[in-house]
This record gives sequence, C-alpha cells and structure tokens, in this order.
Amino acid sequence: MLEEQIRKLIDEKEYVDFLVGRNGEFDQCVSSTVLRVRKNYRDDNSSLVLMLPYPTAEYINNQNYYEDYYSDIEISYAASKAHPKAAIQIRNREINIKVIQDVLGHADISTTMDIYCDVTNELKKKEFTSLGEFFKDKQI
Repeated sequence: MLEEQIRKLIDEKEYVDFLVGRNGEFDQCVSSTVLRVRKNYRDDNSSLVLMLPYPTAEYINNQNYYEDYYSDIEISYAASKAHPKAAIQIRNREINIKVIQDVLGHADISTTMDIYCDVTNELKKKEFTSLGEFFKDKQI
C-alpha cells in the first residue's frame, strides 16, 4: 500500500520531495520504499531528503553512506553547533511545527508540541514584542 501511494505521488505530481527523519522504523520503511519505487519505476521527478536538526554522531561517522543513500540532506545550520536540546529549539524557530509533526510522523500535534516546543522567557519576550509591533499602528 505504501509503495502504491508513493508511485501515485510520483505519477501525479510534477516533482515530489520526500522528507524523512531518521528517528524510527517508520522513517526507515518510507525511505527504503521511496528508493525502491524510484529505482524500479521513475527517478527523474522526486528526491529523498533526510531532515536533521543537527549533525548527529551517527551522521558524522557515516557521512559518505548518508550522502549515497539520500538525494539530499538538510541540516539546520543555525543549530549545527548547539547542544542537541538547544538545536531542536533553534530548529523549531526555523521550521513550522506542522512540518515537524509531519516529518516525525506524529498523529497528534500535541505530541510534537510536548516534546519539541519549550516556552522560555526569551521566546515569550520575543513573541510579545512582535505582537506589540503588529498592533502598534493598528486602531482597535
């Protein structure tokens, strides 16, 4: 069924980026299925992109393998030098939370929010400053 859905996407769309993480069996299953469909059917209008919040030790130690396996690898470079927990927070400011939910395969957005979104004093200040700027010139 998954293979059929991937093939259908490749058939119907002009171009498809399949974005996957590396956090579990589902990502690995999707990745291998995408590669199989691209190899056996059509590989000129799609890519398999690995999404990482930061360069993991596994990625660093096996970089050539990853570069051969995936069409592209996207790393949040703003977060690449940060501690993993901080890197996730930096990444979350760059990527819409719904995209993160989809890439990680969470059925419920609250799972993604509970794990990956922390409200810090700095974030609260930034958001309220932004909100204040938005309403500054508005007549309410």
